[in-house]
Amino acid sequence: MQTTLKRCLTLVLACAGLSGCLGGTYEIPRDEAERLLQVPPAERGQRVHAVQRFVTATEVTAAEPLPPPAPYPTGAGYGPGYPYGGGGYGLYGPYLQWGTPYYQPVGSSASRTSVGTGQPDNNSARSPSIPRTGGGSKDGGAVVAAAIVAGVAIGVGLALSEGARYDGDVAVHPHHPVHLLRSDGAQYVRGLDELTPEDLQGPVKPILVGQEGAGLWLRGRAPLARTGFTFQFGAGQDNLMLPGKKLESGLGWRFAGGYFLNQWTGLTLESRIQRADNGDDSYHQVRLGVELQFMPIALWRLHLGGFAGVGRNLFASAGTNLPATDGVRTYTAFGAQVEVDLTTRLGLTWRYCEEMATGSADLVRMAPSWLIGLAVY
Repeated sequence: MQTTLKRCLTLVLACAGLSGCLGGTYEIPRDEAERLLQVPPAERGQRVHAVQRFVTATEVTAAEPLPPPAPYPTGAGYGPGYPYGGGGYGLYGPYLQWGTPYYQPVGSSASRTSVGTGQPDNNSARSPSIPRTGGGSKDGGAVVAAAIVAGVAIGVGLALSEGARYDGDVAVHPHHPVHLLRSDGAQYVRGLDELTPEDLQGPVKPILVGQEGAGLWLRGRAPLARTGFTFQFGAGQDNLMLPGKKLESGLGWRFAGGYFLNQWTGLTLESRIQRADNGDDSYHQVRLGVELQFMPIALWRLHLGGFAGVGRNLFASAGTNLPATDGVRTYTAFGAQVEVDLTTRLGLTWRYCEEMATGSADLVRMAPSWLIGLAVY
């Protein structure tokens, strides 16, 4: 048991290190890049939807200095320069009200020494292109314990990396360098205010580097977005149904992976696990099934919905005070769930479930459970 706990702690600590894999470069989605082409060049940098990249993504070559842009507004309420933006990157208007950028340009007195080591709060003439290159309860319980350790490690790793990833609005100087990464490995640089439809032809990824230009401001994460793949995990109070209408209560775990077709409806493969071993008595159960989730109600960051599922339950028990059981049965489950979005890709969930299992009349027909956990999207 101690060996298992040590391995669990090692895996969790290793997963915590994944949070450092988030870097200081941000990709502009294709539809957002096309939208920016419709915005006046002098206003393009004030609000840009961008997604934080991992340090393991394709490396971006440092941009060479771009020629200064055409003059921007001056006069009452505007400033000719900015303490963190020299070399033609004077800022004006709302930029001065936003304060110090989250990423400050390299060379400024307050610039970050390493890019992306922290996490954000929720709060002219055309420049030339620059080319870049089953058994007894105790035996089965050991397997169940290993599955719990693996599931927790995966969930913690995803929550600290993908779940913490910044996905929202940023602001940069209108002439901020945009790295255009093409599928053949070539890289080109344009000023944001100089992008044209020709620059977005074919497979190309527009990338912003936070420490270039006049820096980069984080202006707020986007709301929770469920559409796409998801991994969910959590723990709470669960019950094992035993003959004699007996419920054995204890800590239970849930792990699920699946896909949300849209913001409200998703389908997941479920695994709910419960085990206990106090020396005299031991038991475990593993539920494997499929579940339909629906989250139709959204009240700012609070989301309300429910779920329904069906599957198979593998269970066993033995000991002085428990009957000797070992079997498989079908179950159906339904319940309610509440979710609070923590980031664009991470939600805190609470679930209440009622379960019905097939079997003899000697079994309890309904068993409740609840848990709290995280959902990574």
